[in-house]
Amino acid sequence: MDCINNGLSIKICTVCNKYQNNDQYIGEKGNTTKTCFTCRSKCKIYDKNRNKEERNAKARIAESKEERKQKKKEWSVNVRYKSNQYHYTIYKTHARERNLCFELNMDDYLAIISQNCSYCNGMNKVGFNGVDRKNNTIGYTIENSVSCCSICNFMKKTTHSDIFIKRAIHIAQYTNDGCQLYPESFTDHNIVHYCAYNKRSIERYGIEINKQFYKTIVSQPCYLCGKEPTQTHKNGIDRFDNSIGYTENNCRSCCGDCNMMKRDYSHELVIQQCNNIAKYNSNCSV
Repeated sequence: MDCINNGLSIKICTVCNKYQNNDQYIGEKGNTTKTCFTCRSKCKIYDKNRNKEERNAKARIAESKEERKQKKKEWSVNVRYKSNQYHYTIYKTHARERNLCFELNMDDYLAIISQNCSYCNGMNKVGFNGVDRKNNTIGYTIENSVSCCSICNFMKKTTHSDIFIKRAIHIAQYTNDGCQLYPESFTDHNIVHYCAYNKRSIERYGIEINKQFYKTIVSQPCYLCGKEPTQTHKNGIDRFDNSIGYTENNCRSCCGDCNMMKRDYSHELVIQQCNNIAKYNSNCSV
């Protein structure tokens, strides 16, 4: 309430209920406030020292309000859409650079990445998957483009989808009981010579590989799929734990296809992913 006192304009503070001159009600940004300067200063000190838990509790209450939830949802959808637009452009650009056809419009692209992975039925944590070409010799046609999670995309690489699924099922079964379902799905590879492994081991990990140990390891079947060395195929070495170098306890015989599938992933994750693929495709003809 504004009053006149001895020719000065005064009003009452809503906090201390005292009359103060109007110049005490000018805020930091020049706006008129309902509280006097003294009370505002005290409140500022109080806010600064106020218990953090109290502030967090009030923040949680604010976050739980329906209008706030709706606002966050709208923001999240908007950010995701913009992110999807960006990735869509990247796919188109990369396809053009590799002289691949790209027949997907934005709606096609969004429909594909919103589906669960075509191979393991999984979904990336971000809430959308990528696009994989079942046959990597063909471009991004509607028939050739499927949803693919990041792990399957990494493990599959340029392998045809049918072969990739068979390899995953084979590895899952071999790990479970030693049975080899699709040995023909694993191709033959040339030997990687001892000198190449030893040089890499010394340069990266400071570990020298014993030559006789190397010969013993590569003469064994692949520990993931069971593929054995022949006159036309040689196994190499995989580091079971990728965070460790070529120590004797960490080296496993591994064929080229399995080595490429595992790469930097842990053994546990690769086996789990193969199990997921096998389970999802158990009723599919592969």
